[in-house]
Amino acid sequence: MLTNNTYSKGLECSPTEEETHYLLYYRGWPSSRSMNWMHLCEILNAVQTGPKSDKALRGKAQTLYRLKRFRKSCELFTKLCKKHPEDISAKNNLREAIARLAEQNKGGYNFGKMQEKASKTYPPLLDHATWIGPVTVRQTKSQGRVLCTTEAVKGGDLLLCEKAFAYATEHPSKPRWSSTLHVNSEARTTTRGGQLALASSIIEKLYKTPPLAAAITNLHSLGFKQVSTGLVDGKPVVDTFQVARIVSLDSFGSPTSSRGDHTYNARDASGSPERLHNCGIWPYASMINHSCMSNAHRAFIGDMMIIRAATDPRKHRPDNVIAMALEKSSEYSHNPAKMLIERLTETYPHPLEQVLRLGLWEPLTLIAGVSDSLKQQNEAMEAVGQALAAVGFVLEGGVEGLLVKKWGLAMDNLVVAWIILWRSLLEVAPERAKQAERYARIAYLICVGAEESFDATYGMSLKVAHEPHAEEGQVEGWVV
Repeated sequence: MLTNNTYSKGLECSPTEEETHYLLYYRGWPSSRSMNWMHLCEILNAVQTGPKSDKALRGKAQTLYRLKRFRKSCELFTKLCKKHPEDISAKNNLREAIARLAEQNKGGYNFGKMQEKASKTYPPLLDHATWIGPVTVRQTKSQGRVLCTTEAVKGGDLLLCEKAFAYATEHPSKPRWSSTLHVNSEARTTTRGGQLALASSIIEKLYKTPPLAAAITNLHSLGFKQVSTGLVDGKPVVDTFQVARIVSLDSFGSPTSSRGDHTYNARDASGSPERLHNCGIWPYASMINHSCMSNAHRAFIGDMMIIRAATDPRKHRPDNVIAMALEKSSEYSHNPAKMLIERLTETYPHPLEQVLRLGLWEPLTLIAGVSDSLKQQNEAMEAVGQALAAVGFVLEGGVEGLLVKKWGLAMDNLVVAWIILWRSLLEVAPERAKQAERYARIAYLICVGAEESFDATYGMSLKVAHEPHAEEGQVEGWVV
């Protein structure tokens, strides 16, 4: 197999103009096979006019696409389409580049198609752009670099949709004992499976694309001293120990789809969640602070991370620092359960306005679910109201409507709680029930990242609640 050096040596042997053209063009092939897009772009820029000019133009447009330079890629594909109107492949490439540019500039994503593709692709690497919404990175004295909002936002607003800088996955069917194990004798730590592959992927990417290095090396590394050496023999230096440190501190474990995880948790809140087999580095998301009182919520679709606002719009003003938090029995008696909740409540010495009562969320939602299944609507409404209040929600409204004055934390089963409240209100207060359904959709948007799949996930629950009780001589059916 010929290498870049082979073609470079050919250029030193006084080739003809035509030979120079071919040597310059074919010199990019090894870089294409090794996915060294930055080097390939430089090589194709040098290709002169000749028989391979159009192929070089197409190759450059595709290379710019892979380097996320979508506007320039669109310009080159447009030029190619004008030159060859019959080229269907160039038109399809232009269409994809325009779609990525729309995502990059306006956040115009089709989340439904993204979820569908992630469910059918392994590994779930999606061809989409990063959109940076109303957020920016700022330096603070007390917290270092943080991600802040630049304008007022409300619960459910999209703040950031970021494609992973690097992403690794381990197939769920692979036995744990067969995973690769790396032992770091200096830090006295071990790394297994996906995280180890992630570090290797980042090292390779930084070596091939040096201008991207700052996106990773500037992340939090607990004071790790960076290598001061620039280039050695014309090649960049990548400190593998620094990358390993950054991966251990800044990588995220992720499900293939937050919708799948959400559906699993909604069906069985008492079961332990599935072990995460995917992990990645999202540089912008890594700037988000940790807080038990989170005001944002993340969701995943493949290697795309979606960050949405998850708090009261009145409290989420510009310059806010974004922060995120890291079996049922068939025998049920309401009175003992109520007594247990009262005893748990007594363990909180401070009033609810000062300290949230997160420990009450799971038992109260469990009580609400059981009450709902037993058609005890008043008890279900009471339990949901207490559960929402325990995690910071403030609800108002009489018969005419239900209003969330303040949004609380985005908890597991939050959508289910709103649906239970909706079902409980459906017959006694239809207008309030409509509002509860709307809030269920907003909660789903926050937790999963996209609302398009709400009906596919919870539509049957809504239909069942709408189903009328059949009277004698009456045929049962769905109300549409």
